[in-house]
Amino acid sequence: MTDLDFTVDGGEMARVKPGLKDHLRSIITGPRVLGGDTPGNDVPFFLCPYDPEGEAAMQRLIADLAAEIGAAGTRVLTLDLYRIAVDLLQRTGRWDRLLSREARDDKVRFLALLQSTLNEEEVLVPEIRDLVDRTPHDLIFLTGFAPAFPMIRSYTILSRLQTVLKVAPTVIFFPGRYTQDGDTGFSLKMLGRLRERNYYRAHNILHMRGTA
Repeated sequence: MTDLDFTVDGGEMARVKPGLKDHLRSIITGPRVLGGDTPGNDVPFFLCPYDPEGEAAMQRLIADLAAEIGAAGTRVLTLDLYRIAVDLLQRTGRWDRLLSREARDDKVRFLALLQSTLNEEEVLVPEIRDLVDRTPHDLIFLTGFAPAFPMIRSYTILSRLQTVLKVAPTVIFFPGRYTQDGDTGFSLKMLGRLRERNYYRAHNILHMRGTA
């Protein structure tokens, strides 16, 4: 699938090694992403699956990459799902109440309460839409899936965001695998193990090549 030396498991995930940031910068700033030359895909989504064991290092790489691309004149908006969710809960006064409930509720009940409070269609997606609408940008980085799991499910949020993130290209940094399973299509595997529903709208950026 790929011969890039920073990939693992047959090219299914990336590890933070020399060459990864250069590859991402080359693809993102090239014709396929910022250039908009992506035929057959009406939603400009590009997905970088990475080894979840390297979460901290990957977050540093994402921050460095955004800074470098920004310094070259491209406005990068980083949407961290976990930080957005926590900020929303704190701003609306629900954070402290949820913390007090966590100590006495069983895990299943508390997770259901948390997911209901962060209802993706009515709460979380409108919050993200507002951030996108009021922040000038040319490119979006979408991250924060690992700390937000399982209160935010990757397949569900990506499906709903297709109607919001449809102008500027979006690079999705996903902690796990994005694999093609025979005839069933592509599937997301959170943390490399937990399979979610099939998802086919994003190009795997590890399988793309730059022009240089």
